Parts: sequence; structure tokens; C-alpha cells
Amino acid sequence: MRVFKRLLFLIVFLGLPAVFLYTHRLSDQALTTQAGNTPMPPPDLRLLYDQAQQSPPGLTIENLQEEEHIFNEQVATARQWLDDKDTRRRIAGAEQLGAYPTAEAEIALNDALIFDSEAKVRAAAALSLAGFLPLDEMSIKNLLAALGDSSQDVQLNALHTLNRYLLKQEANTLAYQQLISALTQKAKAKELTGTTRQSLEGLLLDLK
Repeated sequence: MRVFKRLLFLIVFLGLPAVFLYTHRLSDQALTTQAGNTPMPPPDLRLLYDQAQQSPPGLTIENLQEEEHIFNEQVATARQWLDDKDTRRRIAGAEQLGAYPTAEAEIALNDALIFDSEAKVRAAAALSLAGFLPLDEMSIKNLLAALGDSSQDVQLNALHTLNRYLLKQEANTLAYQQLISALTQKAKAKELTGTTRQSLEGLLLDLK
């Protein structure tokens, strides 16, 4: 019931893309719950969206406060998972934070991207930051730095998120031009794997 209500809340206030990202995280969740039960299959997004459009829920102030409380609880829980000793739990925390685009969640993902010792956690954090568009300066800086990560998965996920950011920017803006310039310089960096370098060069060519 809580998942259904949360989905309706995301549909009304954040739009269908946020719901897709949230349910994608649910469907990809590999961990079991503390009770030992596997997560339920994600609900039908199109059906939920149609229901929300045809019969908008009569949300009261109490409903909104409850949803906000649940929202904050999810962010806090995922944030705690990022500090867990279990790598799988930290990966799950990074993935879940991608569905909750708050300032606190973005800071937590940046910390995981830069400081976590496990490449899989850093890769998950880099990919989850794609849910925080437009990115702030801190995230852009850290994603650029992640292009020099020792893991190719981290490099490619960071590049994916930066590409998503660029696609949503106007080409004549200063932020766009500065990022293109930084990526052009990164294409020459020796830390890039061959696959990442090819992907980056292809990206820059497509954006010309």
C-alpha cells in the first residue's frame, strides 16, 4: 500500500520519469529485506499513470505530510545503507537514492562516488546522479574526476550521466561550453580506458 501511494505521489508531483526510475530501482533490487522476503514485482506504470490522470487523488495536507515523511524516511534509510560494511547494501543505497532527487541525496551520492572503496558502489553512484538533472557544480566536478577512475564501469557511468546533462542544456550556455571544453581535455587523459575514450570521442563528435 505504501509503495502504491508513493508511486501516485511521484506521478503527480515529479512526473512519470521519476516513477520509472523509482520502479526500475525496485525491479533491479538484488538484496532481500530484513525479513528475508524478496521485493514484490514493480506495478504497471502505464496503468498507474492513467489512473492518476483520470482520477487525480484528493490529496489533503495530511496526505502530503505523510508522503513527505515517507520520502524523507527512504532517503535516510538509503543514506544509512551507504555506510554499511556490506558492499551489496551500499550498492542498493546508491541505487535507491537515484529515485529521490534531494540535496541530501545528491551529496551522499557524491561522497560515494569519490570515497567508496568498491568500484561497483562508485559506478552505481555515478549512474544514480543522472536522476538529479540539472546537476550542480559539485556533481559535475566529481563526475569529471570519475572519468579518471581505475574502474571502466565507473568511467562509463560517469560519462553517461554527463551526457544526459549535456543533452538537456542549451548549446549556447556557458555551462554547456565549459563542460564540452573539460570533456575535450579529458579525452586526452591517459587514465581513460580504450572503451571510455572511444565513447567520449563519439559523444564529442555527435555534439558538434
